[in-house]
Amino acid sequence: VFFGGGSGGVDLNTTWLWDQVGATWIHLSTAQSPPAREGAGMTYDTALQRVNLLGGQDNNGYFNDTWELIPTSTPTPTPSPTATVTPTPTPSTTPTPRVTPRPRPTPHARPTPL
Repeated sequence: VFFGGGSGGVDLNTTWLWDQVGATWIHLSTAQSPPAREGAGMTYDTALQRVNLLGGQDNNGYFNDTWELIPTSTPTPTPSPTATVTPTPTPSTTPTPRVTPRPRPTPHARPTPL
């Protein structure tokens, strides 16, 4: 999984998944995503099967946030997967959004009450 970066001086907020079978990058369309940034760190939690995005920066400064991409199952890459987003409360002052990829005809978001 790859998120963000920059192109021509513009920060990006796109998420990409590497398809090893097709040897190509697939754009993941989500109803909500982190703000555009570059220089973020990413980790993969093998036990929980979650991708974590940490920090990064844009032209206004550094981010102090964490985002998780949580698959609902082992997805088979398709040309246009979509996702639902559920914010998850954390010990910090702001919730950490939880992105859950699911094949759907139209992306949508469903907040979880805190």
